Order: sequence, then structure tokens, then C-alpha cells
Amino acid sequence: MTAARRRMNTWHNGSLAGTSALLVRRNDGLAWAALFDQRQEGSAPSYDAIDPALHKAANAVETWPTGDLTSKYF
Repeated sequence: MTAARRRMNTWHNGSLAGTSALLVRRNDGLAWAALFDQRQEGSAPSYDAIDPALHKAANAVETWPTGDLTSKYF
């Protein structure tokens, strides 16, 4: 992998009637999906407000868990 690709954030967004989604994979390896249960028919959602807020929230985390926490919650 080239140095330029390691610095690249990638994302995909999309929507269907009544739903929308935003998938993000940051250059630091952090990834998330945001799913929404609303979308006005005939209008595409704007991710301009939620995308920076999600990056800000991720940047505010001081320590991420290092192990699998699945059994703790399920």
C-alpha cells in the first residue's frame, strides 16, 4: 500500500426511501457506520452536519477498548 493510500479517508453514503446511511473508514483505521430511519421522498440527505460531528466524537475518545467486548453486552 502506498503512503498516499494510507493517509486517505474513504466513505460511502446512500439512501433509499425512508432510510439513509453513511459508512466511514479513516486513515487511522477507525471505522463506523451511521444508519438513519428517515429520508424525505425525492430529496437526498445531507451528510455535511453529521460527518464532522462523528469525527469530532471519535477524536474525543482517549482510550479505545483493546479486546472483544461482545460477551459483555450480548
